[in-house]
Amino acid sequence: MRNIHAGKSIRRVAVGMLAVAAFLVPAPLASAARADPAGRDDRPRVSRLPGATGAEGIAAGDGSTFFAGDLLNGNIFRGDIDKGKAKLFITAPEGRAAVGMKVDRENDLLFVAGGATGQAYVYDLETKKTVKVYDLAPAGASFINDVTVTHDLNGIAAAKDGHRLIVAHTGRGALYRVDPDDGSNITSGNFDVPTTAALSGNTVALVNAKFATPAATSFEVVLVRACHGG
Repeated sequence: MRNIHAGKSIRRVAVGMLAVAAFLVPAPLASAARADPAGRDDRPRVSRLPGATGAEGIAAGDGSTFFAGDLLNGNIFRGDIDKGKAKLFITAPEGRAAVGMKVDRENDLLFVAGGATGQAYVYDLETKKTVKVYDLAPAGASFINDVTVTHDLNGIAAAKDGHRLIVAHTGRGALYRVDPDDGSNITSGNFDVPTTAALSGNTVALVNAKFATPAATSFEVVLVRACHGG
């Protein structure tokens, strides 16, 4: 394991080792609109991940910032929900992967599950350097699917009002808004096998993994509204 840089403290991390095999049906790509309070739809709904070779994990950072990982090579993209743009942020060392991820905002750290590598990684968001590598299992023996820094769960985010959960359903290409009174779902023509979700304010950023499209050459984050009237 690598040592932590001085001045950085890493919280207790639970890393789930899940062997996952999915056979999924993609939703067709189309334009999805979301009106703002003035009745306009002038914010980007899709944020492209330029040069990505795969995608699965996403995490919310400070403000409207989000981080998304390249599933196949471990690179990390940083994007802005308000601007609808993303760019390469960290070029990972060869042999890494990026699956589920979480941000420790207090310490400016990004925790990333390494999938079939059997590892998990911690990046300093200020220096972009690796500050720790967890060797959790021999490569190929287990699939490190997600990390937990707080009480978040994989594919689930709490809505801003504190009374609803936003749950990603990969196979159906939809989000479910769950509350004690009634359940409703969020759909978008832009969904193409959505996987993990990150909440920023009243916007959910969701990664299109495109697992059912092996020949996919582009990957993106879809932005949808979490709650009505927010």
